[in-house]
Amino acid sequence: MKTPPALTETAEAMRSRNMAAIRSRNTGPEQRFRQALRTAGMRGYRIHLNLPGRPDIVFTRFRVVIFIDGCFWHCCPQCFREPKTHQSYWLPKLRRNADRDRAVTAALESAGWIVLRFWEHQLKHGPEILACVEEVQQALRGRASAGRQPAAGRPLSGKPGSEPPGQTGRPAHLQGSGCPDSSPETPAG
Repeated sequence: MKTPPALTETAEAMRSRNMAAIRSRNTGPEQRFRQALRTAGMRGYRIHLNLPGRPDIVFTRFRVVIFIDGCFWHCCPQCFREPKTHQSYWLPKLRRNADRDRAVTAALESAGWIVLRFWEHQLKHGPEILACVEEVQQALRGRASAGRQPAAGRPLSGKPGSEPPGQTGRPAHLQGSGCPDSSPETPAG
C-alpha cells in the first residue's frame, strides 16, 4: 500500500499548501458586507480594483475604498491571539501585514481617497454590520455634499476637521495593532 502524499510532505510544503488554500477574495465577511450594502441601497461600487493594497470594495465616483481586514492576519487589537507555535515565522509575517496596512492607507489618503477599514469581527452580527454601513454612507454623503473630488492629499474643504466622522487621522486599528512589537503610527492632524 502506498503512503498518501499528505503524510510524506515536509512541514514547509504542508504549510505552503495550507496557505495557498486560504482565500483572500470573496470571503464570508466580505460577502456579508456587500449584501448589507446592497440591502441599504448602496450600489455603484467595484470589487478588488487594482489600487494599492487591492481594496475589497471601491466607490470610484466618490474615491472611497474599503478594506475588510481579517482579525488574525491584520492583528486585531480586540481578537488577536499570538500563535503558540512557529512564532519565528508568524510574528514577523503578521507585523509586515500591519506595516503594509499603514503604508497602503497613507498612500491612498495622500492620493485623495477616503480609506475605511473594518475588522472581520465587526461583520458577523447585524447591529455591527449596520454601524459599518452607516460609516460608509457618511463618507459617501461627505464626498457628495462637497460637490467635487478633493485634490490629492487635501481634506474635502481644505481645512482640518472637515473630514467625515471617523476619518480624521489614521483608522483606529492602524494606530498600533495587536501585533507584538509593531510600532504605532501617530495620528495625522
